[in-house]
Amino acid sequence: MRIFENSKGRGRRWAALMGLVLFSGQVALADCLKPTLYFKPIADRTPYANCARKQMLTIHDDDNGRSFGIKLCPRFIQDAKIQGQATITYNGVRRVINVSGRNSQVWKLVPHKRCSYGYGVRNLCLIPFISVAADLRHHKPGDVLFVKALKGTQVPHPFKPKEWWTHDGYVVVTDRGGAIKGSNRFDFFIGTSDWQSSKFPWRPEVLRKVNPGMGQFSLSDKRECRVTFQKVKSKEREQVLDKYEALLHQGL
Repeated sequence: MRIFENSKGRGRRWAALMGLVLFSGQVALADCLKPTLYFKPIADRTPYANCARKQMLTIHDDDNGRSFGIKLCPRFIQDAKIQGQATITYNGVRRVINVSGRNSQVWKLVPHKRCSYGYGVRNLCLIPFISVAADLRHHKPGDVLFVKALKGTQVPHPFKPKEWWTHDGYVVVTDRGGAIKGSNRFDFFIGTSDWQSSKFPWRPEVLRKVNPGMGQFSLSDKRECRVTFQKVKSKEREQVLDKYEALLHQGL
């Protein structure tokens, strides 16, 4: 199974599953980067597993309208709807679900061995520390951005527990968000990582250490306005997408 589409036989491969066509990249610098973070809630972890049984709600499968046969805490369902995807335990196995439309109690079950962290737009796979949600009036799915502030940070490997890799600063637009408005507004997907943890790889002190000339900077404050980003050109984008295609296949 291909995750990327090759429009010329080599290079630009992105999301063959939905026949996505990539657009020619142009270099563009925003006046500043305004970032926030989003994540994948897990139903059986604190604080989502703690609620009275009478408060629990049932969710339904978008494909057939039937109940998944499990009950979940309202806080989990609320956060899962905001984030767009989440993990539940279904038939004894952890499975990823994606929100389906506006109804927070109707969800789509993500097939095994396809997208371990859920779907973004057009069924693009989300990858922690690589995927970003953007305003699709200004950016297109498959656009690659370079954020110098992230280059050199050590982030968890998305598919190999206990392994880390050095981030090269590139992220890919694979999602949208209702609150993501503007050409320089992005939501960075961090998977199951806890942004409040002392081990979170993009803590402000870590970013300052890796890029000392940047000053105070946080990826959890959309008012941040000191760090710029660059939308990379087509050839460079092809190389980045090829690299992340190989990474994504490690999770299949």
